[in-house]
Amino acid sequence: MRTQTAEGHTPTPWRISSVTSRYIESHDGEIIGTAYPETMMDDYPVACANAAFIVKAVNCHEELLEACKQMRDMLLSCGYEIHNPTIKLAKEAITKAEA
Repeated sequence: MRTQTAEGHTPTPWRISSVTSRYIESHDGEIIGTAYPETMMDDYPVACANAAFIVKAVNCHEELLEACKQMRDMLLSCGYEIHNPTIKLAKEAITKAEA
């Protein structure tokens, strides 16, 4: 039986399957996704690259989100204004990640 996080998704880390580089596996080896070429004209390497990108993004999501939050909080505690470009960038990334 597949487990889920509080957010409702399969727990990380995810990985590329040894069966085919288009398959995405959960931490316990269950196939949870398949990357397909965008069109019939696209080749297999594009789908494999897409799967690898998805796995990389998923596996670093929580750490990047936490880094953005800590950076925002540190800059605010150091007296930087809320309109500082770096703080704005961090806030935008946090909003997207938590949407």
